[in-house]
Amino acid sequence: MNLKKRWLSKFKIKNSSWVFVPNKYARNYGNNVKIKIDELWKKPDYYFHLRDGGHIEALKCHTNNYYFIHTDIKDFFCCINKSRLTRNLKKFFNYEKARQIANESTIQCPNSNFKKYILPFGFIQSPILASLCLHNSKLGIYLDKLNKLPNISVSVYMDDIIISNKVKSELDKILEDLISISEYSKFPLNKQKTEICSKITSFNIELSYKKLKITKKRMIEFLDDYKNGYKYQKIGILNYIFSVNKKQFEKFLTYLKANCLA
Repeated sequence: MNLKKRWLSKFKIKNSSWVFVPNKYARNYGNNVKIKIDELWKKPDYYFHLRDGGHIEALKCHTNNYYFIHTDIKDFFCCINKSRLTRNLKKFFNYEKARQIANESTIQCPNSNFKKYILPFGFIQSPILASLCLHNSKLGIYLDKLNKLPNISVSVYMDDIIISNKVKSELDKILEDLISISEYSKFPLNKQKTEICSKITSFNIELSYKKLKITKKRMIEFLDDYKNGYKYQKIGILNYIFSVNKKQFEKFLTYLKANCLA
């Protein structure tokens, strides 16, 4: 297999991130790798992108707390090269098999002046492989330690990390350690997106004590999508709003009925 021909196309988002559309071979191979890792690795239950419920459940687990650290890992997939991937896969496979998976699952970084290989955004196996590497890193071990504390809640959704409790001073110290450990782990945090607040916004949802609320901008988008959507899209929008905030759902439904859109 020609390793340079594993995607049908690629396109750029957010000015710097590349998305690769895998070809049939890469899709089949990636799916097989994902299934195998799923079988072999006991995934942390607070890695919400790898379990049912997704980002809504990731936010709900924090609603009993007053203060939140919100951050993300800078260029998450780009932090993982062939060597790092091989080391982590050796926990489950011999060296030859681990290296083969690393070779097949990485691509040369676009527009790089160096011969750097990274996990491509868009490949089926990339999320679970990236998560495995994070979990085994110093940063992952620290998050695991925090998650075991009775007064701390932790959620990881791909590169998005939220840590919460009821005492802000405790979070100040945790954030200081988190930044230091993330640098050491070579999973640096995006400092421009790192904050400690009593209300944060993640996935277009505002999170605060005892409350989740979809942002006004996203609700307007939902309304436009509902007006132009077909039956099952409309049902999906209503179910989503209901699962986040029942009062917003009731107001949304009232507006639809008043304007003969329901």
